Amino acid sequence: MKTLYSSTFLTAVLAFLILLGKTGTPVTIIQNVPTPAFQTIIEPVGPAISPAERGKVKIEIFNTFGCRACDLFGQNVLPHVVEKYANNSEVELYLYLVPDRESEGELYAARGAHCAARYDRFWDLIYKMHAAEELSKREVDLIGQELQLPLLEFRNCLGSDEFDERIGQDIAYSEARQIQQKPTILVNNTVLIGAQPIENIERIINKNSKFETRNTNINH
Repeated sequence: MKTLYSSTFLTAVLAFLILLGKTGTPVTIIQNVPTPAFQTIIEPVGPAISPAERGKVKIEIFNTFGCRACDLFGQNVLPHVVEKYANNSEVELYLYLVPDRESEGELYAARGAHCAARYDRFWDLIYKMHAAEELSKREVDLIGQELQLPLLEFRNCLGSDEFDERIGQDIAYSEARQIQQKPTILVNNTVLIGAQPIENIERIINKNSKFETRNTNINH
C-alpha cells in the first residue's frame, strides 16, 4: 500500500533533521593522544549556542591536588588559562577545587588556597601546591610561610573549618555535573578531560567566542 506524504510534512521533517544536526552536543577530547580524538556524546551538557550568544564563554575547571594529571595541569596549563582569560570581560572563569572526601591532604590544600585568597595569593599557593612533593597540612603551612602570608592568621584559617562549606559546595556541584575525572574542563557545552594542553582549550574557546585570545579576573 503506497503512502503519500504532503510537501508540508516532508518540509517539517527536513527542518527537524536540520535542527537536530545543529544541537550543540559536547565533545570529549581524549587524554594522551598526539592528535585529539573527538567523540560525540549523546546528551549535551548545555544548550547549543545561538549566534547572538556567541562570544559569551563560561570556563569551569574541576581539579584537585596530588594526582599526576591534576598537578601537570596545575603547573603547565592553568597559569596560561588564568593569564589569558581571567581578566577578559567576555569570559566567566571558575575554578572548583574538588578534593577527595577521604583525603586530608587534599582538603588542607583546598583550605589553604581559600585562606591565601584573603591576601591576594590564591593562585600563587595553588601553583606551589601543585609542585609540592608532599600533600599535607605541614606543607601548606610551609608554602604559606614562603609566600610571606601572616603566619598566625594563616595557620588559624588553615586549622579551622571556615571554608569547608564552600569546598563542600564545590564537591556537590562537581558530583551534580557528573565529573568523573580530574582535571575536567567545561567550555560552554564542550567537555575536555585530563591534562589537556593549552592549545586544545584555546581551540574550543575560540569556537565559542568572537574574540581572539589575549591577556585577560577570576571568579574562584
